[in-house]
Amino acid sequence: MDKGMFDLDDSLLKDDASDIGKDLELADVLCMREQFDRALSIYNKILDKDMKNEGAYVGILKVHSEYFTKFDSPEIEKDIRIIERMFPDIKNKEYANYCLERKKYLESNNNSKKVETVKEKEKSVKKDIPAVNNDNDEIYTKKFKDAVSLFVSNEFSKALNLLKEVTDGYEKNLFDNKKVSKAVGFNNVAVACYYRMALCCEKILDNSNAIRYFGLAKTLATLKDVDYYWIYFCIGNVHFYNKNYELAIDSYLVAFGSGNYESDYYKLAWSYDKLKKYDLAKKAYERFLFNDNNIGKTNYGWAWYSYGNLYYYGEGVPVNKTKAKEMFRNAVKYGYENAKKYI
Repeated sequence: MDKGMFDLDDSLLKDDASDIGKDLELADVLCMREQFDRALSIYNKILDKDMKNEGAYVGILKVHSEYFTKFDSPEIEKDIRIIERMFPDIKNKEYANYCLERKKYLESNNNSKKVETVKEKEKSVKKDIPAVNNDNDEIYTKKFKDAVSLFVSNEFSKALNLLKEVTDGYEKNLFDNKKVSKAVGFNNVAVACYYRMALCCEKILDNSNAIRYFGLAKTLATLKDVDYYWIYFCIGNVHFYNKNYELAIDSYLVAFGSGNYESDYYKLAWSYDKLKKYDLAKKAYERFLFNDNNIGKTNYGWAWYSYGNLYYYGEGVPVNKTKAKEMFRNAVKYGYENAKKYI
């Protein structure tokens, strides 16, 4: 694809590392001066450019902890979970010192369990998980396979019920053995079952339970050798198709942060577009459209049309109908016939 025809130079597609460094310094200073709202805006701006920027994630934690002076809130817990998932070998000294102080604080309030890292949870749980009885294991394995067959045959409600039997059976077996409270929560079978249960709920339009089961699978996947980025991607899809674009964006940003699922990046672009966050939508459209691996993919033509609309209506950019029509021609070229009426 000839990118030059749209007058897009490399500066639009590449982020300047020096600018990001300056933004980080500015945001850190704003935190020191307790201008947290302004700092948070800059940290988020950095993540829009570089979704794997360690300093920005730690910066957001600084904001929510009011420069490492608070230790206990849902936002702080979420920030720490994300940091440890994104950067398992993080060596940031400020972050390490804060986690140490936070642990002391929570222990002093008889709340030490909250401060366990994902790795600590994994180690403590693995020591206690019992081996499942072979006979039961065979029964559950057969039920799981039968459920998958039902799913493939579009019998989603039956598949869902059978998967519930599998998770309930594992839980009862482990509880009866008095080995681990809620041990099913740390079993690979549970991750697979909850994931399939979520897909079943999605198919029968039970979206609230779809989100719930995807959430369970996501939580457990962080403790096992499972691609939890895929779970986030699935959660994002449920929110996206239900037009809950803010929630879709939250999940997509984590999923796309893995560097995967680039062929679905148009969904993030459309989510920003629908929320009238046109600057972010423009960047997301460009990332999807100017990735040669996406050429000809599903919704590639539609994405050109949506990108062109930004210029046609002047949404986040100056009106430029000439440039917009070039994009609409590309949309038609790649199969989106509705763009013809604008050419």
